[in-house]
Amino acid sequence: MPALTGLVAVGLLFGATPAASATAQTPPSTALTAAAEDDPIIQPMDAASCQWAPGAAGNTHCFSVYGKPAKGPFIYKVIDEFMGLNAGNICSATAEIKYHPAWATGTYTRTIPNAGCAGSAMQLSWFPNENMKVGSDICGRQKNNKTNQAYTAWICHKIGAA
Repeated sequence: MPALTGLVAVGLLFGATPAASATAQTPPSTALTAAAEDDPIIQPMDAASCQWAPGAAGNTHCFSVYGKPAKGPFIYKVIDEFMGLNAGNICSATAEIKYHPAWATGTYTRTIPNAGCAGSAMQLSWFPNENMKVGSDICGRQKNNKTNQAYTAWICHKIGAA
């Protein structure tokens, strides 16, 4: 098994990389297991990128991925965040996450809705707790009332290994 180098950002700051087309499938209920988050032997691998978002000037979309190399690139948390600088709450947000689990033959899409409101930032989290396919992308985008329910551009991070 090759050594892991962690995640490499594909989307550049304030620029997005479009994701490949995804098939909307439901993953099986079992996920691959990995070592506990507090295991001192496992080294973390994280990636984060931000870009301008639709709507008012100053709107920003960020996508962060947190993982550990445990029998493959293990992703334990994903955060999709929208920040708005203009007045008013951010409401009715939905994030979409595209990913390729190590056990799968194709790409999956996870939808994370939030009908509530937040002040100047809406952060939607997902905890996949599974290994991802080396060389695949994990991508996120968000829509909300500040974007007039139009999705932001995708931000992608490549799952890497040495």
